Parts: sequence; structure tokens; C-alpha cells
Amino acid sequence: MDNCLYTLELSGNDLAENSSSIRSTFTVNNADTAPKVSITSPAKGSVVSGVMAYGAEVIDDQLGVKVTFYLDDKALAQLDQEPYQGTYATYRLANGTHRLHAVAEDRAGRTTLSETVTFTVDNSLSELSADPNPFTPNGDGWNDTTLISARLAMEALWGIRITDAEANLVREFSGRGNGISQEWDGRNTTGQIVADADYTVTVSLPDHSVAATLTVTAQNRLTPPEVDFRVTDNADRVSGRVNLHGYVRSSSLRRWWMECRPAGSTSGWIPVLEGTTPIENYLGVWDTTMLENGPYEVRLMAEDTLGQRNGVIDEFTVIGELKIGNYRLDLLDLEFVAGQLPARLIRSYDTLRKDSKGDFGYGWQSA
Repeated sequence: MDNCLYTLELSGNDLAENSSSIRSTFTVNNADTAPKVSITSPAKGSVVSGVMAYGAEVIDDQLGVKVTFYLDDKALAQLDQEPYQGTYATYRLANGTHRLHAVAEDRAGRTTLSETVTFTVDNSLSELSADPNPFTPNGDGWNDTTLISARLAMEALWGIRITDAEANLVREFSGRGNGISQEWDGRNTTGQIVADADYTVTVSLPDHSVAATLTVTAQNRLTPPEVDFRVTDNADRVSGRVNLHGYVRSSSLRRWWMECRPAGSTSGWIPVLEGTTPIENYLGVWDTTMLENGPYEVRLMAEDTLGQRNGVIDEFTVIGELKIGNYRLDLLDLEFVAGQLPARLIRSYDTLRKDSKGDFGYGWQSA
């Protein structure tokens, strides 16, 4: 039932057809109901350009509802109190149809999904981006430049103006075409490498009264990624599907990965998990059913946008007989008698050793 005022009426008749009734009013104020959320802007089916306003309305019986907006299924913004409103520069999007929805969550953790609103973006300048961002103009050959790009709806004159936090001019570019693809090497007008900071990039079409901005970060000094992991219950003997916990922390993470190999081996590492976003607490599952029993080195590695790497390694012993999908094949290649002693040459293939180079190739060894 919705939270509101209700009237309850009870009526009855006796055998003599005498009737009587009684009415009572009561209010439902159920604190256990999830919040209701709906998108208020943009309007469904609307056409937007430039800076778009977005918002949502929440109905709930308590304060403290958190609303997260999702643009094309990617998190756009999270707001913890009213008004649940914001703005977004649609120049970053491709022209065409896009989707917006919101998720409301109350203090008890109850969530509600709004209806998805579709709208159309129509800009003279679209898909504005800088990649990579942040970039590292330090001359080491790794992300030394960033590419400022955009798509134009027509051939036009364009200009790029890069300024610092005090609005001082850092660099300018200009050109003409139906698109923009301009590389910036992180140097100012005098040829010096800029300091680590955020810079405002303003892209304009002078003949069409269009201007759009984005922030580009020059960052030559970063703290290397921080990583650590453990298995459930901190066990050193594992079997089956093992839950891995830990963290990957970095302000500018490029990627992280986990891999294993038999202890003491110089062969290649076997992939276990990978990702591109920071992780806290739960990393994923390590499936040991496809590994031979024995000791293994397991390492977690991370790399940031500067190419800085950090990792941690630990050793575990794989045990257990549950080996899902394991296949073994033995082939008798040669049988002979040397003197009075019989001899046989047998090749053995095992899927658990498919990544290890043996006597006769990967997965093969003499039995």
C-alpha cells in the first residue's frame, strides 16, 4: 500500500435485514518501502544540444536518499541530497539517441530503478575528447602527448585555446575541416613543458557561435599503484574455486592483472583475473580445478598511466581431486626388446599441463 490516508468501512445485516456500518480512517506510513524515483529532465524523446540539464524527483518517507544517474548505462553522477539535479556538456557525446536512468537508495539499502528516458543529441560539435587524459609530457616516450579530437557537423573554421587555472593562455591551435584532430605535447607558447596541473581546453567554431570545454590533466609525478590480496580465511592450501580478496588503488590506473605459475618455474604466467578500474575488497575467483596439484606462485600486478608498476606475490598449494574438464591421453609410440628387457616409449598429454612446454610440446611429456 502507498503511504497515505485510508478509510476502512465495515457493514453488516441481520436476519431482519437491519443494517449497520462503522467507518474508521487510518494513515499508512510504512518506513519499510523503497523510495520512488523518476527522471524529470531531460524530457523523454527531447532533442538536446550544448549543456544539458538533468534531474530526478524522489518520493520517500525519510531523508538521506542517494540518487545515482546513469548515462548510456555508465555512472554519470551521484547526489546525496535534494535537489537531485546537475548539468552535462553533451559535446562529449556522439550525435544521436542516448539513454538516462537513475537509481535511488535509502539509508536501509533499499533501491529503486527509474524508468529509462531516451533523448537525442544534436550538436554542431560532438564527441569532444582528449586521449590519453591525464597525459605525461616528460619526454620518456610514454603518453607524452594528448590528442584533442572532435567531430563537426560541417566543414568549419575551428580554434583551440588552452588556459591554466588563472585563465592565462598556455597554447593555441586553429584549423579548418569537418573534424578536429590536434595533438598537444604539453608545452606552452614558449616551448616549455607545463607544470603538473589541470588545464581548460576550449574548442570553438567562430563562424557558428559554438564553444565547448573539457579539462586535461598534465601529470608527470604519480604515486605508484598500491596492491595486496589474500584468499578466504587466509589459507595457504586451496582447492576448487577460490575467492580472492584485496585491493588495487591508484589515482590514475591503466590496468591490473593477476596470474599464477608453478612455484620455481620459469615458464609463462597463467592468467587468473584482470581489470581496468580500482578495486576494494573483492577481486574475483581463482579456478584451481584446471591446475595440477602442487605449489604455485600467484602475483597481483597493477600499472598506472605513467607506466609505473607495482605488485605483490604469494605462494599457495593447490590440492583436491575435483578437476572439471580435465582430459588425459596416453599414446604408445614405440615398443621393443633391448636384450631381454622390454622397453616402451609413451607420450602423455594432460590438459592441466597445457601451458607448460614438455618433452613433446605444450602439455606433452614422456610417461
